[in-house]
Amino acid sequence: MELVPDSSFEAMKATNTPHGSQLTKTHRFYGQRFFSSRFSLLPGAFLSGILLVVPSPIAQPQEQPAQPGPSAPSYEQVMNQLAQPFLDQRHFTMGGIRTRQQAEARQAHVLATFLKLLGGLPNNHDPLNAQVVGTVSGDGFRVERLIYDSLPGYHVTANLYLPATGNGPFPAVIYHAGHAPFGKTEAYGLGANLARDGIAVMAYDPLGAGERLQAMNPTTGKSWAGPDEHSQAEISITLLGDHVARYMVWDAMRGIDYLSTRPDIDAGNIGSFGCSGGGTLSAYLTALDTRVKAGVVACYLTSYQELLKGIGPQDGEQVIPAQIKDGLDFPDWIELAAPRAYAMVSTTEDMFPYAGAKAAHDEAERFYQLLGAGENLQWLTGPGTHGMIFPMFSQIEAFFHHWLLHNDNPPAALVAFPFKPHPELLCTTTGQVTTALPGRTIYQVNQDRASSILPAKAPIATRHDLEKLQSRLMNEIPAVTGMDAGATTLPQFDVIAREDRGDSVVQTVVFHSRSGMALPARLALPKKAGHHPALLITSERTMEALFWRSIHCHGHPARMRCGPQWARCSREPRAPFSTAKPLSECGLRT
Repeated sequence: MELVPDSSFEAMKATNTPHGSQLTKTHRFYGQRFFSSRFSLLPGAFLSGILLVVPSPIAQPQEQPAQPGPSAPSYEQVMNQLAQPFLDQRHFTMGGIRTRQQAEARQAHVLATFLKLLGGLPNNHDPLNAQVVGTVSGDGFRVERLIYDSLPGYHVTANLYLPATGNGPFPAVIYHAGHAPFGKTEAYGLGANLARDGIAVMAYDPLGAGERLQAMNPTTGKSWAGPDEHSQAEISITLLGDHVARYMVWDAMRGIDYLSTRPDIDAGNIGSFGCSGGGTLSAYLTALDTRVKAGVVACYLTSYQELLKGIGPQDGEQVIPAQIKDGLDFPDWIELAAPRAYAMVSTTEDMFPYAGAKAAHDEAERFYQLLGAGENLQWLTGPGTHGMIFPMFSQIEAFFHHWLLHNDNPPAALVAFPFKPHPELLCTTTGQVTTALPGRTIYQVNQDRASSILPAKAPIATRHDLEKLQSRLMNEIPAVTGMDAGATTLPQFDVIAREDRGDSVVQTVVFHSRSGMALPARLALPKKAGHHPALLITSERTMEALFWRSIHCHGHPARMRCGPQWARCSREPRAPFSTAKPLSECGLRT
């Protein structure tokens, strides 16, 4: 017996897909397709697109002629609908902040909430073990190649751009590289220009980029985790209730610690800069570390109200579970930095919506004004797509000139340094810390933390011990995943196609979730009545990539196509559709 795609199933797929869009939107998260609610609400899981192979009918649905399923919202639309009340509540809350005291109380609340969602910061101040491994000379600047430990045995590679002449102390900018494999060498152009103008720049490799690949395959010399190691690392870190951003921000904070040890650096005048993924880290660092006196965040800041309409959330460190539910939005990072100097940098055609950037700026501007520092917030804008900020480099340099050098003399004319690989800027002998130096990877850091905070497992020696554990898990698993107990009645569904195949009947059906979303499924039902075992098959693939699987249906081998998994099981909002009722109550024997 073969189950193959038919027109009715294709129609259901179209029903759950907004007009003119793909079935899912591709985001760079875990190197796979991911959905836009990943970061916004309660963690949980729900399944859609299922194939049931059962030996007897479980209900008496209303059979309909083959036609498209009922109009229903898409998965992403349902998730966005669940997020909307929290966004509305935050908008109401911010509208009620009218005094300096209320603004400061909001800052304290945001800080506490943000740290809670991150799992706190490592707060480890073991020796940095910093060493300068070499120096490269440039035109009007020099670059020191250095390595330091942000945690014991957890190495960070960095380049420190310094003026070619003078002893300082120089103000300094922490440069956060974006989501690209070359890491810190991205900073070459801006770093060289700022150093020529008297401002030091420390560009470090973020987790998973440059010389800091954490999952090296020694055979290929590449990472088994693919190009998104920072997102892959988030998976295991989340299992502890932590977030990968706690470590990525800590790398930068320890960079400031290192700069503060140098007599040629003015530790009282530290800035921060980043674009895209680097913009995320610059926003976090400027919000969390008051040693940053002037922060620049490019091509990242927007609003969830606008972001959820488009690309949705992106990489691991940008996706903080429960962030929307707990009332946080992009403007909070800006407002947490107030009244310190801040520059938003936005391009009009950015994938992080410009309309959201304007909303974030307007809200943050009022917040800064409540703190008597309206002039400390700037918004630099220009035409272009994501990351196209070079035309605004002179404004960015002028911003740092004003707030870190404390003069408004015109900055030196920008020199166009060609962007190219710079092997001379490598800090390790092999090009990777994991192969050049003994130490720990982020996965080992997380394992060590798990060993230090997780309680010992209670032994299971008796049946009573087992039943006690099962009872606890029955309560804790729904709480951790955010699942509802489920409906008290069986889910309703319509049969939209039926095919007689000898001693079995194959039905194409649509389940009606509580959210109103249509959930497609295939039912293979033997004609022989009675209570028999049932088999539920789910697939994480889309309709275009259905795969063959061997199964058995009431004793007969079969080759079947499994239904598509339209909503991947993940830490996602509380499921609008829950099949909590056991199969034994549906006339089936499990």
